Amino acid sequence: MNELKPSSSLTTTTTPTTPITSSSPSTSSPNSTQPLVSILQRPVRFGRRRGIAKSTLCPPSSLLQSSNERRHSSKCNDHDNFSNSSDNNNSDVARSKNGNDESSLTPTTLSSTSTTTTTTTYLTDCKLNNLNQSNPSTPTIGSGTISKGSARKTKPMETFNPQDFYSIDLSQLIYQEDPPENMVIVDGQIEHASLNKLIEELTSHVNYDIHFLHTFMLTFRNFTDKETIFKKLEERFNYPPNCPPEEFATFKREVLDKIRLRIINCIKYWIENFFVFDFDNEMMQILNRFIEMVKKSNQNALASVLEKAIDRVKNNDSGKVITQVKCPEVLKLKKGLFNKKKEYNILDYPLLEVARQICLIDYAMFKTIEPKECLNQAWNKEHRVTKAPNISKMIQYFNLLSGYVATEVLRPELELEKRVKTVEKFLELANHCKSLNNFNAVFSIMSGLNSSAVHRLSKVWDAISEESKKIREDLEYLRQGNNFSNLRNVLKNVNPPCVPFNGLFLTDLTFIEDGAPKYINGLINFGKCRLFAKVIRDIQTYQNTRYNFEEYPELKELLLGISKLSDDELFNLSLQIEPRKQKKKKATGASSTAGASASLTKDDDDDDKQKPAMDL
Repeated sequence: MNELKPSSSLTTTTTPTTPITSSSPSTSSPNSTQPLVSILQRPVRFGRRRGIAKSTLCPPSSLLQSSNERRHSSKCNDHDNFSNSSDNNNSDVARSKNGNDESSLTPTTLSSTSTTTTTTTYLTDCKLNNLNQSNPSTPTIGSGTISKGSARKTKPMETFNPQDFYSIDLSQLIYQEDPPENMVIVDGQIEHASLNKLIEELTSHVNYDIHFLHTFMLTFRNFTDKETIFKKLEERFNYPPNCPPEEFATFKREVLDKIRLRIINCIKYWIENFFVFDFDNEMMQILNRFIEMVKKSNQNALASVLEKAIDRVKNNDSGKVITQVKCPEVLKLKKGLFNKKKEYNILDYPLLEVARQICLIDYAMFKTIEPKECLNQAWNKEHRVTKAPNISKMIQYFNLLSGYVATEVLRPELELEKRVKTVEKFLELANHCKSLNNFNAVFSIMSGLNSSAVHRLSKVWDAISEESKKIREDLEYLRQGNNFSNLRNVLKNVNPPCVPFNGLFLTDLTFIEDGAPKYINGLINFGKCRLFAKVIRDIQTYQNTRYNFEEYPELKELLLGISKLSDDELFNLSLQIEPRKQKKKKATGASSTAGASASLTKDDDDDDKQKPAMDL
């Protein structure tokens, strides 16, 4: 992520300065235009560094500290990064930082409405030397004097009109920080907090935590909506100047500028990572109004940052990179395989190429899953097609492929030998999918083979080759273990591209949703949000690397056009292929006058019912 760096157009490099050491009775100086008594009366600290003296004007402690004690050890206190940016244009916004160069000692403002940049200027040795030569005894600076045998003169510190930096009248500013009790900290992390407290933490002028920003932007939809968040950020942008007018310059530099910088950083991150998901026509109107408000607040540089971010996203140059793996050699398909006069089964094609096309299909659906689909169990709700459309598509194709596998194995015209060969080919196909890290397809194919209608065909499973039995054993290993523990261990060592089993992360999301309340004592359970964010970040990690296989439209169309029989139809075919093994039991209490015993039949498989591979 690119860091906001001071822009050359907004900074003023000063020459080495000499500190003011004390005050004494003054005499008038014709070169002075404004008294500095009010400034000298406030605490001033001096320190030398490589011959350079600098002064630090501190605003009241109530302005420089947050409402609660800041405590994140992993936070970046002096950095404002603009994440996922592909260019170096972020230097449009200037911000002073401590460093060894002289320019880093010069406070700057973010004002850019005029050609003259307003800066706070320090005493320079050049001016002091000229002053010492003219009157070395009792020089004056405005209405205050400097003693210790040398006279030194400074340019008056610039003052601001607070109203110039707000688009609305100061009397209409209503923003107030929440009390400290509205945020609960456990082990240095926020566990519960009000929405206003989360916004304050997100845009704090004291601390900056990039991980908190990521978690918040991924999960805020769990407890509010995007319009509310934007409104809160806009209110925070108009943070009121709770200080006397003569202290506004310091307040602006130390508090207001930093808060506004973090707000712009937050919105820029939002634009670059969730533009397609969140910024519809209504949100774009809200965003454009906000940019105009920023400009009216004398902050053109900040407004420009957002405008450039929007342009980059619209031009598909947001800086987000989706990695492509090297394209492997494409298998040559047999001549005539795409002869439309004859219908071909998918198993007639090279199975490795079939696996590659399945990877392309699964990844195309997987990469479009949005963070909001992972919250509130949207995929299980009544409106899942609209609230979680991409997860729903993946589940539907998972069940379709699973049902197709069972349908092909149970085709009534197949003899035992061909049925066994069909099972072996599906095992080989699943193994190819495993080698390509498409675990979603592995579980889908194995789900079809393990369905009750296919699993009960003992004659078929006894007849498969030893090699196929070994493949089946290896594939079943992924499905075993408590809470998919074996699959999780495999995924830890997988190099992308990869399509994880979608049931894995849906299980985790369901466990988080059901395992903790959304609110605790009226405060947002942000600890729960961190758990959601971890799962979503794992999904996004796999989304960032795509398969680079060549697409075969005819084969892909065939895979997308597969069909399956109903569960009852499949089980009936299974009974026709291998009838039930009946067990006779004598009925108690014979009702016939002849005292004959009625015989009851029971199928060992009656308890096994064909179920969808994944229920919606």
